[in-house]
Amino acid sequence: MIKITNQPQNNNPIVKLLLALGGIITFGLTLFLGAVALFFILGFVVLVSSILAIRFWWIKRNISEIKEQYKTKNEKPSRKTSKILEGEFHEVDKDKN
Repeated sequence: MIKITNQPQNNNPIVKLLLALGGIITFGLTLFLGAVALFFILGFVVLVSSILAIRFWWIKRNISEIKEQYKTKNEKPSRKTSKILEGEFHEVDKDKN
């Protein structure tokens, strides 16, 4: 006969064994489910961070391409790339000599 009292102890060895076995199973199950949840959370964090890293890389690449296009479009030709020869000239009369 089991008496329900405010005392947490019970003198029956079978009940103590069953409580200990239940506690061990509960503790093991809690550890296992906690590890599974941790792996799911870590996997999700790795997935989201890799997606964000790829997205930022792609945006950075597009911005640099747009910068290059804008730079080449609005850039004045420099002396090295220009094939225009600039200078002054004066007409010289042959008769004056």
